Amino acid sequence: MRCQTLLIDFDGTLFDTRDAIRLSLAALAELHGQAPFAPDAVNAVIDAGLTLDDMLRQLMPELGDDRRASRAEDYRRIYNGGVGVRASRPYPELAATLDRIAAAGIEMILVSNKGEVSIRDALDHHGLDGYFRDLIGLAGKPDTAAFRRRIAPHMAATDAAAVMVVGDTPADLLYARAIGAHGCWARYGYGAEAACRALAPAATINRLNELPAVLMINDAGMATAAPGDGRP
Repeated sequence: MRCQTLLIDFDGTLFDTRDAIRLSLAALAELHGQAPFAPDAVNAVIDAGLTLDDMLRQLMPELGDDRRASRAEDYRRIYNGGVGVRASRPYPELAATLDRIAAAGIEMILVSNKGEVSIRDALDHHGLDGYFRDLIGLAGKPDTAAFRRRIAPHMAATDAAAVMVVGDTPADLLYARAIGAHGCWARYGYGAEAACRALAPAATINRLNELPAVLMINDAGMATAAPGDGRP
């Protein structure tokens, strides 16, 4: 059985957004007159693939829910106010890779813990908005509620065994496991290697342009088989 549906992450998988997140957090701290966040702490929340709420909970544990929600809105205003587009960049060969996958007839759905506005801004800015059948933001990975409610009823694959999740963090690989899909680790992204390898992904890619080979897309542009064990 070939892979019919690809659920692909955004941060650290399609786009390098680390600088955009760092700059937005620095601006957030400055806005509220607090000391900058420690670089190691910022890297840790990025590498974990956390939702914004969980990221701020880890960085500012002293805040209650209401104050943290207010900080999250401030962060989104900063990020979506231009920092996100200016400081993010697509990984090399992104458009060419998506072209090959689309030509093979594999459905692509973008599934991210990031907000949809910031993702759409980045895709629009780089002319990449036409590749995805749907965009699911604030997905809460590895929780599967959004998958069951918003993806599973409408995706091309009728069996999770024909689905591949591509992402760079443990949250993505745990998500793949939870929905019964194949997990492909984007090693070039943010996730800590030991944590990701411990989750035994079905495939690993060191560059984004290796993804068509994992999907068994041949030189003629056809997906010929289900994803196997992938690359070592």
